Amino acid sequence: MQPNHNVTIERKSLSEDSSPPTAATPAERLMMVWPLTIEAWAMQGVDITQSRLPRHVVHIERRGR
Repeated sequence: MQPNHNVTIERKSLSEDSSPPTAATPAERLMMVWPLTIEAWAMQGVDITQSRLPRHVVHIERRGR
């Protein structure tokens, strides 16, 4: 039994695109996708309530010889 897939592919050039690209800053773009990121993690069962910043990282400086 083979699945029945109907896929339509449209090829457009950039000049044909009716929606202009957003003039948002990188920070604004991040804020646009952040809710989607939270939702994707929640769907995977990832607990995002805790900080992911490692607190056990240390820096050791050795004396020169």
